[in-house]
Amino acid sequence: MFENDVSEAMAPYASLYQEFITSVAVHKHSPGASDQVIWEFPNGYGASLSSQSGRMELAVRRVDDQGRWRLCYSTSVTSDVVGIYDREDCGDLLTKILALETVRWDFENER
Repeated sequence: MFENDVSEAMAPYASLYQEFITSVAVHKHSPGASDQVIWEFPNGYGASLSSQSGRMELAVRRVDDQGRWRLCYSTSVTSDVVGIYDREDCGDLLTKILALETVRWDFENER
């Protein structure tokens, strides 16, 4: 499915939690351009995995009270973007994000 939409390097990651992938963005129009896979989980959290120039980073996302998805820096999983070194790293983080309890969006504590 989405494995065909991303680069060869990103394809193994696109198969993780495939049923929760909501979008794939591929920006191949410039040198060093990035691929992005976005997951949205039923607990109101999600993840964004980006690859640019061979470096992969995962960010936690959260839906706000108006249904908009935003980066979230206040979870027990991480307080920043996380470097991803292999498929196992990504799978472990996605599992932790999926296990987060749903909580109300806290605008005051987000950056």
